[in-house]
Amino acid sequence: MPGREQGIIRTRIPDDLRFKLEQAAKENRRSMASEIAIRLEESFSAPALAADLKEMIDRHSDRMLRELGERRAQLNALERQITEWDAQLRKREEQLELRISELRDKVEKRNARLRTAQGQIHKRRVKNGNDNGEKS
Repeated sequence: MPGREQGIIRTRIPDDLRFKLEQAAKENRRSMASEIAIRLEESFSAPALAADLKEMIDRHSDRMLRELGERRAQLNALERQITEWDAQLRKREEQLELRISELRDKVEKRNARLRTAQGQIHKRRVKNGNDNGEKS
């Protein structure tokens, strides 16, 4: 790292960790020393990054919770509307069933009067001796 005072640190690390560092340095086209220095530097900035991420997550979580509350309120309003419509439909269905029943009763009464009238006409014809409905 040009322009910085550099010190030498000798340390022992496990072979598998050394291998990972060598691979990372090769992939990033850096020396082992540069790779180690950059990774150490990043480890010190990680808490700040974590704090930034937490703030973003909190901000988005708050927004999402507000939106969820709004959606729940909308859903509740829709459920109330559906319940109201359902009650109206049931009431209308009852009214229609009552009206159908009234009309059936009317038809039955008219049919009964018609049968009575037909029976009376038939009796008159039989009494007059003309069962076919023709005048003699």
